[in-house]
Amino acid sequence: MAITYLKQAQPRPAAENSDIRDTVAVMLANIERDGEDAVRRYAEKLDGWTGPIVVTDAQRKAACNRVSQQMKEDIQFAHANIRRFAEAQKTTMGECEVEVIPGLIAGQKQIPVSSAGSTPAERPSILQRRGHLVPRQLRHPSTRSMAVWA
Repeated sequence: MAITYLKQAQPRPAAENSDIRDTVAVMLANIERDGEDAVRRYAEKLDGWTGPIVVTDAQRKAACNRVSQQMKEDIQFAHANIRRFAEAQKTTMGECEVEVIPGLIAGQKQIPVSSAGSTPAERPSILQRRGHLVPRQLRHPSTRSMAVWA
């Protein structure tokens, strides 16, 4: 599987990576010690989210009832594609490539990186079906996709 770079980030200085690791270690320790209270603080600090972080069964059922049948089918379609690729990934610790549906090829390549972070991003290709995407209102405001910086 060949990699084509459209652009590449410059390597981060070792001191900056150390700072990131230290910050994450402190955050994880706080979450382990304070549990949900720490998660609430980070949700507000990092995302400006002050609303509830736990959805009741009644709220969940009401939200499900507001989703159209077409959207439910689209979500099931995306879930099946994601599962198919994840199952192929699990079978290998190296490179992997699978045609999830005709014409949609997903793959992985093991590349050592010096640090990883989270950034707002969208991954439409695996969620797309007949031009439909999961609408923004169905996503939690703090949803993030993983991006890796080498």
